[in-house]
Amino acid sequence: MSIVSNSSPLILLAKIGRFNLLKQYENVFIPNAVYIEVCIHGKSLPGSDEVKRAIHEGWIQIRKVKTLPELEFLLGRGEAEAITLAKSLNFPILIDDRKGRILARKMNLTVFGTLGVLVNAYNHGLIEDLESEVQKLVNAGIRISPVLLRKLMEEIK
Repeated sequence: MSIVSNSSPLILLAKIGRFNLLKQYENVFIPNAVYIEVCIHGKSLPGSDEVKRAIHEGWIQIRKVKTLPELEFLLGRGEAEAITLAKSLNFPILIDDRKGRILARKMNLTVFGTLGVLVNAYNHGLIEDLESEVQKLVNAGIRISPVLLRKLMEEIK
């Protein structure tokens, strides 16, 4: 399965040392605005070197996309371009922003977030201790509803 990613999952996975979990997907596409956000504006921050290396290795690809001004007004340029790219390619979108997730679902896209990457990796045996990886995500700054977190932890025990 190929996916389109927004900035925050790339950054968060880099922060917890699990960026390479994105390799479980056939191809990862990012719009130009996400590249600029992570690698130019975020130069020397988590995710920048990882994204550049993945682009060099060929498993992350940058795509230029034109969005509707209304979409950029509602979200940000990165989220708007990621949603537009996912829609044009008909690929699932990896996005954590709540407004972006709601809008992507309204556009009939398959949506999952950074937590979904960890769960998928756990289900495929790529990580052994999901609970500690989720805790690392929380410590890195992801906002997860306590109800969702409790439900997830109950399911894996």
